[in-house]
Amino acid sequence: MKPHVGVFEVLVVIGVAAAAWVAWSRLRAPAQGARVTLPPAAAQVPGQRSGPQASALPSAAMSSTPPQNAAPQNAAPQNAAPQNAAPQNAAPQNAAPQNAAPQNAAPQNAAPQNAAPQNAAPQNAAPQNAAPQNAAPQNAAPQAPAPQPDSTQPAVAQSEAPAPPPPAPAVEPPPPPKPEHDHADSARRILEAWEDPAALKALAAQLTERGDPRGELLAIQLQGPAGSPRELELIAANQAHWVPPGTKAKAFDRGLPVSVEWESSTRPEHAGWLSVEELVCTADPTTPGSPLDGPLPRLKHLHGLRGSISDPHWRKLYKRVATLQLRELDEAMLKRLANTLPRFERLERLSFTESHVALPDLAAALVRAAPPKLAQVELPAWGFGPRDVEAAAQALAAREVRWSMRLQVGSGSVAVHLGHAGASLDTGATPDRGDLARARELVP
Repeated sequence: MKPHVGVFEVLVVIGVAAAAWVAWSRLRAPAQGARVTLPPAAAQVPGQRSGPQASALPSAAMSSTPPQNAAPQNAAPQNAAPQNAAPQNAAPQNAAPQNAAPQNAAPQNAAPQNAAPQNAAPQNAAPQNAAPQNAAPQNAAPQAPAPQPDSTQPAVAQSEAPAPPPPAPAVEPPPPPKPEHDHADSARRILEAWEDPAALKALAAQLTERGDPRGELLAIQLQGPAGSPRELELIAANQAHWVPPGTKAKAFDRGLPVSVEWESSTRPEHAGWLSVEELVCTADPTTPGSPLDGPLPRLKHLHGLRGSISDPHWRKLYKRVATLQLRELDEAMLKRLANTLPRFERLERLSFTESHVALPDLAAALVRAAPPKLAQVELPAWGFGPRDVEAAAQALAAREVRWSMRLQVGSGSVAVHLGHAGASLDTGATPDRGDLARARELVP
């Protein structure tokens, strides 16, 4: 009769075998230099096996019939690993022994379930000498690698500095630009020799040698009559430098502007004003930048002056002008003339373009305040009748003045002359018949 093996005895045997294995493993561990850690599952539930077949162990252990080829009671099978113990050369659970496979790896010389054999690549790992996952095959063409610079180029650039470029051929610097001609200096030198033809001729040669076009113009005007094509060409090309801004040249003499028309604001200090003898004003003299603000040393003839001229400008004319033309004559200007005309030392000719004053009153005021060199007074004859002319003639004859009054009729081809000898007609070579008839009405 076979002895009956109970469940208790089986558990005792398993516990004893497990304790022996643990003791033997601890004695063996210091020699190998590896740390052994019990699996948490074996420490908690004796008899439970780790690995894929752990779930089948409890039913077999609780069976009353021992399994086939099972070991005798209280005996450990020879050369067999205790139940629920790790193989001899296997790493404990959750430990990575030296030269051992990672956790959950199969025992040595054994191929656990779903585990790769020894010397085989881990599951889902690329085999040895194989290309990584998602990589191109070994003999496949590389996927458009980025071009790499030549290995020799950086080395040369880092070790040796690039050779300096060859020096540029020596180029002679361009000659410095010629300085702009000193127009003010040439104008002053011409004015200093204004009345000396020989000095002006020598100065013209000197200026021409320097490249100053004013020298050529001076030589042309000294030699022949004005108006040659070359003379006009020189004036047109250089009058922007020779003529003051805001003006237009009307005449040149000896290389300098002598007659200009003032149209807008100008520069009173410009050298072109030094030679101006005749000034025609089309702008208001009270405009900022008036030429009357400058010296005007040679001014002799002033035309088109408005009645709004300031006292400082008016006083500047006392010793200079010989011809004075005012645009309008009214009561205010007549009063001003009566007080200032005696101060005009060089005034010879006085004219008005418009008159709003009675002719006898003008004649009487001029008789009382005529400047010493006055020779003629001109004004338009329109608005006057025979009685006005007769009264003015009587005023002039009574004082035996040396100056005369000229009343221009119509276009000016016929005029009424008033002087100390009375009234008379002054006609040209071909007077206008209508103007002549009108003049005869004024002079009985």
